[in-house]
Amino acid sequence: MNQNQVSQDIEMIRRKILGQKKVTLLGYSSSTGILLHYLSSYAPTVEKLICINPFLMDIQTNLSFWNFSNYFQNKQTELTDAEFFEFAYRSSVDFFNSDPSLRDSLINSSLKVFKESSSNDMKTNFPNSLAVRFFEHSIELMTEANSDFPIANFLKEKSKPLWTEYFNKRFPLIGTNYDVGLSFTGQVIILGSVYDILINPKVVDVLAEFFPKSTLVLFRDGHSFEKMRETKEFYVLLLAFLKNDFQQKVRSYQILSDLNLLFIGKNYNNIRIN
Repeated sequence: MNQNQVSQDIEMIRRKILGQKKVTLLGYSSSTGILLHYLSSYAPTVEKLICINPFLMDIQTNLSFWNFSNYFQNKQTELTDAEFFEFAYRSSVDFFNSDPSLRDSLINSSLKVFKESSSNDMKTNFPNSLAVRFFEHSIELMTEANSDFPIANFLKEKSKPLWTEYFNKRFPLIGTNYDVGLSFTGQVIILGSVYDILINPKVVDVLAEFFPKSTLVLFRDGHSFEKMRETKEFYVLLLAFLKNDFQQKVRSYQILSDLNLLFIGKNYNNIRIN
């Protein structure tokens, strides 16, 4: 069930249900990669695409974006690869926008809270169907399954049978042609988190550049989107995007801004990590 096969399944379902009508797609994290792959193959059938915290390791790797694992290269950590992934997935610490002198204390305090709460059944449960996606993500991060990147190692471990099969048969891999987006006439809404340390937040900026009719909204949250999922107004905003209700979008922006959840102002693209 790789992203190419799933894309074909989506198209088969669309034709069965909608016939000649266009489809609106919504995806979160890893699933956005599948939907973007679908769009690259069936762009004329898509009216609107909403991506929430797109987990696109190919963009991060190809553009050599700094990743959070680099922070720990010369530092000791007691986290296993699985715990590192869990921490990066759930964390909403403002790492990228923080003063460099404060980053150590921010991460250390956040790690302390994570370790204390990790015993309270906080482990993320991943369905077996994600093994294929984990393989696709991990192979985007490494060529021969060798890496000092904890997130890549975790993804590889969760997709170990596929890596074994890949080494035995070297089956072909089909990537996503993002350039198709440059001629896409539909609407793309990208909702990203600037406190995301599972993947570099700049990825959403790059993705938005591929689509002439893109809307990029940034939130003060991490990859798991826990703050936003607990906020009713986020779902109101999401519905406004689906219905293209301009007035409701404006109201939702204001409410989310008042709640200090909307990221406005500082341009994190100007920030460099030394």
